[in-house]
Amino acid sequence: GELIISIITTEWGLPKSVTNDLRKVADDLKKPEEARAALHFLFAERDSWDDYTNGYEDTMWDFTRVLFILTIGLPLVSAVCFRYAFHPHCRLLLVSGVMAAGVAGSCVSIMRRMPEFDVRLSNELDAYRRRIMSRMGVGIAASVVGSAFLGWGVLPVSIQGHTFTDAIRACTTSICGGVDMLLLVGVPLLLGFSERALTTIEQRLFGEWTKPRKAT
Repeated sequence: GELIISIITTEWGLPKSVTNDLRKVADDLKKPEEARAALHFLFAERDSWDDYTNGYEDTMWDFTRVLFILTIGLPLVSAVCFRYAFHPHCRLLLVSGVMAAGVAGSCVSIMRRMPEFDVRLSNELDAYRRRIMSRMGVGIAASVVGSAFLGWGVLPVSIQGHTFTDAIRACTTSICGGVDMLLLVGVPLLLGFSERALTTIEQRLFGEWTKPRKAT
């Protein structure tokens, strides 16, 4: 029984609450028949958790594979959108490129925070699916809003005298150059990656309006 608990604890990375409950079963024994019943229970728990951990790893691998593919593919899609955004009938490609880069940044953020060693319980795994979708939604909003205000000049950021507004104008009036394309892909990707982007933009725009007023 102690060997089973040790394997579950050290090799499978289950939550401590699970292993603590199993140790209570193994410790509260007084008769041989109770020990045999407890050992049978521990073997059954081991088999159950073995199946769950295998399914858990397969699910997390599927999540990681899809996120990795999106991380590689969406910046390329974004670059293609900016490449043809200068065409008068393709103005929506500018927004599409920003959104694609924002989703790519969200995918990187999700992968960076994925559990590496510990196994999460089934309810947390189900909630993780919802978190992926909600995180992508936040990334899209942050990239679009942040890019809009960077392009508007509300958040003036320039590198060697070249601003985000200059890159947008260059790519919407002629064929997008390499540096301008990298800037238009990289900035929305960074905005989608950072969960604090929307909060920072809100504070930068509204300032004192977002602070609660003192009671008089």
